[in-house]
Amino acid sequence: GMYASWSSGVDHIGVFYCAAGLFALFRGLEDVPGVGWQAASGLLLGFGAGTKYNILTMPVVLACVQAFLDRRSGLSWKRSLVLLAAAGAAFFPWMVKNLVFFGNPLYPFLTGILPGAERIADPAGFFSASRAMDPSAILSSPAGFKTWVLQQSNVFLGDWPTGDWPGPIL
Repeated sequence: GMYASWSSGVDHIGVFYCAAGLFALFRGLEDVPGVGWQAASGLLLGFGAGTKYNILTMPVVLACVQAFLDRRSGLSWKRSLVLLAAAGAAFFPWMVKNLVFFGNPLYPFLTGILPGAERIADPAGFFSASRAMDPSAILSSPAGFKTWVLQQSNVFLGDWPTGDWPGPIL
């Protein structure tokens, strides 16, 4: 990750929250009574999701790991549910903010599908200025989806502006 670190934006803080959340989950997997470590893990992962929505997958994956291990030991779902609830509580303010400002709790995801995209004065200009692809364009046509897939391919497998991008190794 250090190879391309000079060009990342919020990725470092997201990685910090994910690593801290994973550490908290590991501590909770030890013979520690209660659900404190799972709550801490969920909060950290929820804060991380506030920095980058892709991190929303982490609390789900870690809750599944917790559930699998607990069920194998004959325990209830309680610790997994606490982890998910804590992550949701930490991420919830971002959803409220997006709902108030954009009419879409997961903005910019699902823009054009959920009502509220009209709150942005110039959506095309906004996405162009942010160098992001308009999410509604991805889903509106096969050509839009193809462009998005090719962009993902360039990021992970091709030559990206960071020079000799290590691609799938990251």
